Amino acid sequence: MLHTFVSSSSSSLLSGASRLSCSKVPQRFFAAAQSVVQTHMPFTPPKHVKIVEVGPRDGLQNERKVVIPTHIKLELIRRLGSTGLRTIETTSFVSKTRIPQMADAAEVMKGLDPIPGVSYPVLVPTINYYHQAIEAGVKEIAIFTSASEGFCKANIGCTVEESFQRFVPIMERAKAYGISVRGLASSSSLSFSLFLKSFLLVHTSFS
Repeated sequence: MLHTFVSSSSSSLLSGASRLSCSKVPQRFFAAAQSVVQTHMPFTPPKHVKIVEVGPRDGLQNERKVVIPTHIKLELIRRLGSTGLRTIETTSFVSKTRIPQMADAAEVMKGLDPIPGVSYPVLVPTINYYHQAIEAGVKEIAIFTSASEGFCKANIGCTVEESFQRFVPIMERAKAYGISVRGLASSSSLSFSLFLKSFLLVHTSFS
């Protein structure tokens, strides 16, 4: 499972609109979205693409029926590293009750056999989990919010504004101790659909 970060907002919006074309979004919204993106956000080929492999974290945390043993996770991470990937999101330090698949986050980090040149970031939602990650030897973290209020509350139990407030102490400590940080904005087809409809309605109203 890969997250690809491309230095072009227009390509992301256009690909998102294309995925929605087969959903319940009316065809006129899709056609209007393509027109707006192509007109106001002309695509420029990126000079750099960063691929972040998130399977050991985002992929495995959705496995609800069976808790995968730590040694299996470590073998997956090792094999992914052998393919030439340079960034492998390894685990997340989160509530063991809400996401039991990530309960062994510290054990996973301590059991890593790092490959030179490969980074192994982890997800941390709050300062308390940040401290747990650092104690486990983490050198790079990811902080995250969501694209909509509803999805943010469902995903991390707070508003978008509150999620930014949580970032402050994490960023202060990370900067002080030289910990690399990557910021994420989670979304879903539903939140993108709602955003797209709202954007187009506003655009149409003022055109």
